[in-house]
Amino acid sequence: MTVYQRLLHIQQTKQTRLCVGLDPLPGRLPKGVHRNVAYFLLEIFDATLPYSCAYKFNLAFFERMGSTGLHTLEHLLRTIYEVTASEDHRPILIADVKRSDVPHTAATYASAYLDFFPFDAVTVNPLLGSDSIQPFLRFSNSLVFLLAVTSNPGASDFLLAPCGDRPLFERIVEKTATLASHERIGYVVGATYPEIFRSLRSAYPSHFFLVPGIGAQGGDMAQLREANQNRPALFSVSRSILYASLSIDFAEAARRQAERFQQESW
Repeated sequence: MTVYQRLLHIQQTKQTRLCVGLDPLPGRLPKGVHRNVAYFLLEIFDATLPYSCAYKFNLAFFERMGSTGLHTLEHLLRTIYEVTASEDHRPILIADVKRSDVPHTAATYASAYLDFFPFDAVTVNPLLGSDSIQPFLRFSNSLVFLLAVTSNPGASDFLLAPCGDRPLFERIVEKTATLASHERIGYVVGATYPEIFRSLRSAYPSHFFLVPGIGAQGGDMAQLREANQNRPALFSVSRSILYASLSIDFAEAARRQAERFQQESW
């Protein structure tokens, strides 16, 4: 199966569109974890696995720890592959890197995240143009999420700003949707812009949308689920699950939050 097909299969099997963001802050770890990021994230993974179909790793949170962070990431990915030996049951693993560059450099980024690190999907900034995206699409069994509308207020500076007779994000999606099939390209559409989500969802019903901004940033899961109407989507939640408790019950608290978001997502 393609990553797109696997993701649909996992979602149907588990009845969830929840994607858990694994974005560790060493200074915010619960009591008793002693700055052991790998232990913390594996406990979160184990607690939330029944309710999640995907996990998103924002690499900035690992890179800030230098070589220790990258070794931690390798250990996490290796362990996840070991404990979910069957591909049918392994959640989709997303490298949230938002990388982009001229083609020969973009090819190096693509190799890093879709070859060396065994991610299934990657987020890419499309603003350098089609030739900067193509290297990521050369990895045939992967899903490339292009930034359309990010969840931060600054999205209005450029992505929502007029570009001719339409907002820039509409031109981005229209142009890039022709680069590959809907099974290869998806879009990041922030939960904090529900009307834009609804409009894009109607125009592009078959593409996977990766939807950040739920929970701590204020995105409303129920509103998004209604607008989505059972189309391919991943509703991403990070801080509201990771830091549901800062005490010894952090894993159980994360489990409860993941179960709640799973039910709301479906």
